[in-house]
Amino acid sequence: MPAYKSRPVALEPVYYATDFDGVQRPHTLKELSPKQTRHLRSLGHHLRPVVIIGSAGTTPRVLDEIENALAHHELIKIKIAPGDRDTRRQVALDICRSTHAHLIQMIGHVATLYRPGRVPRINQTP
Repeated sequence: MPAYKSRPVALEPVYYATDFDGVQRPHTLKELSPKQTRHLRSLGHHLRPVVIIGSAGTTPRVLDEIENALAHHELIKIKIAPGDRDTRRQVALDICRSTHAHLIQMIGHVATLYRPGRVPRINQTP
């Protein structure tokens, strides 16, 4: 009888995101298609920054505020004041890594972030 090898199954990474009620739940971060990214960019166009990061940088309180905003709105803008272009982009990517969000767009000092909620409020497909 031949021995069958089972193929390894690629599992999506599971993150724990704090929802609006303060409970941490498993959250998977899926890759967005270019069409979904365009749609989210158009939805975020009219938004104003809800969190402004000043000279103190990304403190735990700022990250908590970003977590709360993502849990409540799913699509937010943040304004990153200090640093040059590369520093601002690195700060935005660090925030995305720590909050398990997607960086949708970065224009100047403003970054648009998206993280789907437990019950999605935003339809990702146009």
